[in-house]
Amino acid sequence: MMENWKFRFTIFTPTYNRASKLHRVFDSLKLQTFRNFEWLIIDDGSTDDTKTLVEEYQRSANFVIRYYFQENVHKFLTLTKAFQLAHGEFFYTIDSDDEIFPTALELLNNAWLSISENQRHQFSGVTALCVDQFGVIIGSGFPKSPFDSDSLETYVKYKITGEKSGFQKTALLRQFHFGPEYGNNGYIPEGLLWVGLANKGFKTRYINEVVRKYYVSEGPSIMTNAAFKPNAFGTFQFTKLFLNSYRTYYLTNLPLVVGQLRKFTAAGWYFNLSTIHLFKQLNTFIIRMLFVFSLPISWFYSKNINKT
Repeated sequence: MMENWKFRFTIFTPTYNRASKLHRVFDSLKLQTFRNFEWLIIDDGSTDDTKTLVEEYQRSANFVIRYYFQENVHKFLTLTKAFQLAHGEFFYTIDSDDEIFPTALELLNNAWLSISENQRHQFSGVTALCVDQFGVIIGSGFPKSPFDSDSLETYVKYKITGEKSGFQKTALLRQFHFGPEYGNNGYIPEGLLWVGLANKGFKTRYINEVVRKYYVSEGPSIMTNAAFKPNAFGTFQFTKLFLNSYRTYYLTNLPLVVGQLRKFTAAGWYFNLSTIHLFKQLNTFIIRMLFVFSLPISWFYSKNINKT
């Protein structure tokens, strides 16, 4: 059955004690040249004055703002909850300390319309580029624009790096369901969703247009060795999915694949899973052989983590 969407876009912002920075999203939404959107905010247990601030925004905005408060469960389950709450056909996440440029929604919508109507069922969304707060493009651009691919191929085969920004079809995102163990269990990579879409056969249209300003933190990454243990659950789930999504082009980027194998193995060992058990979790001969050959690397990596 066709969904009767109220808006073209749902702009989703998860927030936690970001009242001092939330204005970046609000101010950028006021300037959008494309106006068919709503702003959905889920407050993940903030203790600052976020609620009061959003109420002020709701009184002054000329677009719909919906606000929900919940007890803290961290971003990933907040995201999947938002899929169900969204009233927009396209789901576009903007973090609470970032902003999008005035033509962002217009560019993304036009890129979607540039896909032949009889081919759109093969696509899940559109993704574009980000700059940091100094105006520098983050990571690499795409081989051409437009460029039709998926998250696995761009990451592994084309070695495209860096923060990107775009939307996915809300109806497709609603098909993903995760249990309560994905809440309050460290960092859960959103790549579980993007690889999941690739495994379902959906492509994304990538464009070399800048739509978002991403404020790069000057602090340590949450994925450093020091943060490996509290984030081991998410690391294990993502690396397992990545490795079991094997494509022949994985062999063109062995350093990346071995890097994922060592994280998978180290996370499994952290949960006291045996090496044999981990071997059996992998579903292709090639990846199983690489797993065996990379065990010394994984062992040294694991020992380094255990020192922290």
